[in-house]
Amino acid sequence: MTTGKPFDVDIVTHCWAGKYPHFAQALRYQLSALILHPPKRCRARVVVCCEAYDKLTAKVVAEFMPLLSIKLVILGSAHELGRRSIGRNFAAKGSDAAIVWFTDCDYCIQAPCLDQLLDVVQPTGQLFNNDTVMFYPDWIKIHKDHATGDGVLTHKLNGSKVVDLNSADFVDHRFTRAIGGIQIVRGDFARQYGYLNGDPKWQQPAKTPFGDFHDDIAYRKFCAAHGKISAIQLDGIFRIRHSQTTYK
Repeated sequence: MTTGKPFDVDIVTHCWAGKYPHFAQALRYQLSALILHPPKRCRARVVVCCEAYDKLTAKVVAEFMPLLSIKLVILGSAHELGRRSIGRNFAAKGSDAAIVWFTDCDYCIQAPCLDQLLDVVQPTGQLFNNDTVMFYPDWIKIHKDHATGDGVLTHKLNGSKVVDLNSADFVDHRFTRAIGGIQIVRGDFARQYGYLNGDPKWQQPAKTPFGDFHDDIAYRKFCAAHGKISAIQLDGIFRIRHSQTTYK
């Protein structure tokens, strides 16, 4: 999909398959969801933050490039990638989308989620002018147990590029705050402030890549200092539940 017009939604995701190969499979499910269950009234672009020389992530991205609008943010090291606020800041400052959704590769977004999101967040939406700067879904679907999610990430795909989840394997899960995978902001706010752009602490490489997720906590506090954080109802969000960082 090529056009000079701004995108409606940028979905910003991180993938580190150089050390954890199963994340490449999670990314495949994430990208597949947008192909198999696409929005009808908006356009989505996936901004993939990855490490240079991550061959598994590069392979998945290359397979989906002809099928989806994908933009890469390539970080020079795992330590830069592992501080999510660095890649998210690049993506936020460079976005031309109406909405920016900061997520992780184990979230799959299906219709009608993005269309519903536009109905709420765009200029004519019900929450656009009420000083809300961050939105998050109050309910999503998550795998019923870790074993089921682990099985999805280790399942042999037999050459399939586009793969679907089995919705029967998921149960409802409630969120009471905007954790790192469900942080949604308006594009103008993302462009103006980036993602902790003004705080050097959060723009330095992590000592241990993905050792903690304190940056998304700091960003949530930053947003709360600039306006409201509102829970909204969105359908079609699935999270792959997994218990391990490495698989044999």
